[in-house]
Amino acid sequence: MKNILLIILLSSAIACTAQTYPLRTFTEIPENTYLKDTNNELQGYEGVWKGTWNNRTIFITFKKNSYIYDNVLKYYKDNLIGKFKVLDSNGNILFDNTNISDDKAKI
Repeated sequence: MKNILLIILLSSAIACTAQTYPLRTFTEIPENTYLKDTNNELQGYEGVWKGTWNNRTIFITFKKNSYIYDNVLKYYKDNLIGKFKVLDSNGNILFDNTNISDDKAKI
């Protein structure tokens, strides 16, 4: 009986330390909290977007990453990673960072 009570107490203590908030939380956020995309707000931005500007074609690829730790703000969050490729009017590649790893992407 003691062991069962101890296990229940220990598991509830662990569960209480991990808090999940919606992505759009505008209050004070405790450390080690998880800002989760509970409403699937980021899903609408995922994929490849194409645009033209100054005779250049730009492809931007957005990908959702989950449970990423922010060292500055001290909490976990879901976010988008953006990578892009720029082509001139002849189809020559002017810039392409689509092959770099997600942690090296600047957008």
